[in-house]
Amino acid sequence: ILFWQLYAIKQQINEYHAMVKSQELKNERMIKNQYTEQRKVQVKQNEKTLIKMDEIFTKEQIAQLKLAKDHNIDYRIIANPKLSHKQMKVLREGLELGVNVKPYAHPEFDPLCMMYYNDCLDNHIDIKPFLSSKYNAQQLFQLALASEAGVNIEKLCNPKFNANEMSEIRERLEAKIWKDQLVKKDGSWI
Repeated sequence: ILFWQLYAIKQQINEYHAMVKSQELKNERMIKNQYTEQRKVQVKQNEKTLIKMDEIFTKEQIAQLKLAKDHNIDYRIIANPKLSHKQMKVLREGLELGVNVKPYAHPEFDPLCMMYYNDCLDNHIDIKPFLSSKYNAQQLFQLALASEAGVNIEKLCNPKFNANEMSEIRERLEAKIWKDQLVKKDGSWI
């Protein structure tokens, strides 16, 4: 029994010496490679930044910002936390088309209207005469049709007119028959 105990102690001593020698070799390697930079990643700081980003933007908004960055688009244009992720998506798609989305990159614009503005600009239609967050997509369609037809849209530009009223006014302006009154469904003038 004493022999086995002595043998075990000798094994432990040999393992200890091997470990010390291994540590010395590691230290020697560290000294030889003096140009290696020992830097730590500031994990705590990065976590705080990511947490703050999560507080500012939703996951869907962050996804749109990442897509914009991945597509080499100036994501600062859409990095407004007040924009919904749908608005961010439409604006990002407009930027991918190469159109200037800045005039309607505001939270008060409906995403459908933003899509319509993207389409108009992509087809070289001037949106300045009907650029307003007060219009819905159907109204914008009527205004764009009138603009394309060369009609003076001044009489159409009232956001209080619904799309049907705008359509009627546009059709009269195109036909060069104009009355300031609108037609009721029964055919009489309002």
